[in-house]
Amino acid sequence: MISIHSEKEFENQAFVLEDNIFIGCRLVACDLIYSGGDFSMTSCQVVNCRIHLRGMAANCKTLFISLGWIPAGSERPMLTDLTQ
Repeated sequence: MISIHSEKEFENQAFVLEDNIFIGCRLVACDLIYSGGDFSMTSCQVVNCRIHLRGMAANCKTLFISLGWIPAGSERPMLTDLTQ
């Protein structure tokens, strides 16, 4: 079941990105869990959140590190790409 969140603020919560749609939301210090599927995040602010990659998303990160596209041990580039 997909939950739709519009114009809400969340703090210190955990979300599986594929199970949620965010529109104009602000997420602060949240855990964002991403497995590589479709998700929707439009006009949102993401502040000091942690991203947790699993499944296909984790495999992509491993590939990008192997190719030198992101530095090993770096989570920040993935978070930046995700929220732009």
